[in-house]
Amino acid sequence: MNLNKTDSFSDSFFLQLIIYVNNQFYETKKNNWDENHNIYYTYDFADYDRKKYGLNINYSPVFTLFKGVTLMPKAGIGIKHRNINYSNSVNLQEAENASWGWMYHSLYR
Repeated sequence: MNLNKTDSFSDSFFLQLIIYVNNQFYETKKNNWDENHNIYYTYDFADYDRKKYGLNINYSPVFTLFKGVTLMPKAGIGIKHRNINYSNSVNLQEAENASWGWMYHSLYR
C-alpha cells in the first residue's frame, strides 16, 4: 500500500473510560460455592450479595482499510474490586466432591 502525504492509514482513535458499579442481592437455590478456593460448600437456599466496582481505560486506533471497511484493535487496562458474601444459608454442608471444574470458576467468579 502506498501512502501519499494526503492519505493517512490511521484516521483517528477512540479513547474510552468505563466506570462500573454492580450491586446484586438475591436468594439462590440448590447451588454451591467455594470459600477461598479450597473449601467447597453446597446449600439449599442462601442469600447472595455481590458488590463489584471497577475502572477501565481503553484505547483503539481506527484504521480505514478501504471504503466501508475499518479495523479497530483495542488495548486497555483496568482495575476491579469484588466482594461476595453468602448469608442465611439453609442446609449448608461442606462438599465432599469439589470437582466442579474450570467452568464454575470462570463463569461464577
